[in-house]
Amino acid sequence: MMKIGCLSAFILTVACVPELEDDLPDSLHAPQVAEIDCLPEGTVIAAASRQTPDGNLRVYGDCVALTGGGDPVNQLFGTVTCASPASTVSCTDTDAGCLPNGAPFGAPGTTVQATWTGADVPAGTASAAIPGLMTIVGPPTRISRRQPFYLYFNSQSETESYVRLIASDRSGGSPRIIECIVPAADHEVLIPDTLNKLLPISGTVDVLVSSIGFVRQKLGVFQVDVRVHGPVDGQQAFTLEITD
Repeated sequence: MMKIGCLSAFILTVACVPELEDDLPDSLHAPQVAEIDCLPEGTVIAAASRQTPDGNLRVYGDCVALTGGGDPVNQLFGTVTCASPASTVSCTDTDAGCLPNGAPFGAPGTTVQATWTGADVPAGTASAAIPGLMTIVGPPTRISRRQPFYLYFNSQSETESYVRLIASDRSGGSPRIIECIVPAADHEVLIPDTLNKLLPISGTVDVLVSSIGFVRQKLGVFQVDVRVHGPVDGQQAFTLEITD
């Protein structure tokens, strides 16, 4: 299966997203995104892409909105490995993707090290611990573009960990993405109404929530995100109805 740019297997779909409105925060040049996900059951996902021209990035609190830019072109990591005392899983990244399965990486608190030999993305390494159980508290089923969106959760993680919420649209090959990453100790994710204006005036949006140990590095033109995932209880993926 051909990779389709950034955010690997966690790209979600938002239908009919309108143009950004004038009161959104000032736009910056978005980084080129490269991502490695080490999943607790022993799966590794790696994906990277470049856009020419760059996309636009707007930052608002713990959330960012990435819009525009050229059609993402696949970029390669080389050989990617996620390793813990319990398991080592590797694959060589190709245009067909990098999605191997192995043995589980261990219990919460176990450190997982990700390494990549380098190709289009420069070589590197990063480590994070598997988070403890995160429980999602009754996600909403409807959201207004005129109001902030809240998602509440409880975390039992005893290591530094974060909760990531992502929704995105890909129209004409160019991604539009809302991503929020908050410390697990916050117990809530907030997408402010300023960014909710990106959502369709009517329709639905799919949401995915992850519990992660998280490292972000700047390597050349790439922003490399390494995420070590932990267990989640509750509706990790759900659909929201959008109202104006």
